[in-house]
Amino acid sequence: MLIDVISVRVLPAFQLDLEFKNGERRKIDMRPLLSMKPWNRIAPPVFFGACAS
Repeated sequence: MLIDVISVRVLPAFQLDLEFKNGERRKIDMRPLLSMKPWNRIAPPVFFGACAS
């Protein structure tokens, strides 16, 4: 069962803070995914560069 994401915050070190419709929050480390399609589209510094630590 898929649960809708209702908000996303970009965190330092290529992390995303996701809030789901059911109230759950999860922190996702995007680093392992950034070399794969389609995630490689958000790897440029314009998306995560300012937040990288």
